[in-house]
Amino acid sequence: MPTPASSRRSSTPSVFTWVISCWLWLTVISANLAEAVAEGRGKAQAEQAGAEPRGHPSRARPCAGSWQAA
Repeated sequence: MPTPASSRRSSTPSVFTWVISCWLWLTVISANLAEAVAEGRGKAQAEQAGAEPRGHPSRARPCAGSWQAA
């Protein structure tokens, strides 16, 4: 009497399963690293933008004339 296919399978994961598992974990870790780097860059950019002086006056252009300080 032949044994069913499920009883012939090993209880230990195959090499393919280990490779896929490692690949997925590396994907998760690299995504977390990329998110952290992007967040750090965004915070640094926001800090620098807040530290810039706002000494530039706005200008308005009348309908028929040259630029004037508003």
